[in-house]
Amino acid sequence: MRQWSHDVVFFAHTLDLGAEEREQLAARGIVVAVGTVKRLVTEGDRLRGVELAEGHVVPRSAVFVFPRMVPHDALLTGLGCERDDSGWVTTDDAGRTSVSGVWAVCNVSHATALVITAAGQGVAAAFALNHDLVAEDVERAVKDADSSSREPRQVPGPAPRGATSD
Repeated sequence: MRQWSHDVVFFAHTLDLGAEEREQLAARGIVVAVGTVKRLVTEGDRLRGVELAEGHVVPRSAVFVFPRMVPHDALLTGLGCERDDSGWVTTDDAGRTSVSGVWAVCNVSHATALVITAAGQGVAAAFALNHDLVAEDVERAVKDADSSSREPRQVPGPAPRGATSD
């Protein structure tokens, strides 16, 4: 937020900021409000401040809240899909999970996935899924074919030069 305003207050709420984090915030000119946020103070439809549980109000006209991203992945983990160290379902670039035949995209596999990202991931997963299904069909067809029909059919071409037909 600091790049948009010189008047930024960070409400630590229940976070325990370390010395390095405090130093970084101070270097950027960001004030740290120590205390637990109790409520937003409004007047009519306007924000007037943030009240802390300790009893004082920090005047503010805008507040940004960092979202806590939580993957809703019960179906995937129920199927046995693995998660990474951060709790997100692991996938390859095409969205394949650790379970064969199961793909995942968007905010069950990437904490930062936005709508446009999800659309792109969905297209990549659909492409990979179709490719895998076609490969399975080809493999099944080869196994099912009898030995006499293993030669691919060919389209008759033009007669070689100089050849005559009777």
